[in-house]
Amino acid sequence: EKFDPKKHEAVSQEESGEYEPGTVIKEFHKCYYLNGRLLRPAMVVISKSPETLSEIEVVPEGET
Repeated sequence: EKFDPKKHEAVSQEESGEYEPGTVIKEFHKCYYLNGRLLRPAMVVISKSPETLSEIEVVPEGET
């Protein structure tokens, strides 16, 4: 399921090559509705694309 900010609250992100970025991969708490109104959003973990070496900035030793 894709992340929907109207009914999900992202509490964490995990790198995953298995899922498309922005996909809900874990659900800690379900969302609750009453009479069509959202009472509590679902607390979820969403996937993000794995970092590649080209995206990571390499800082030579001694330079901070």
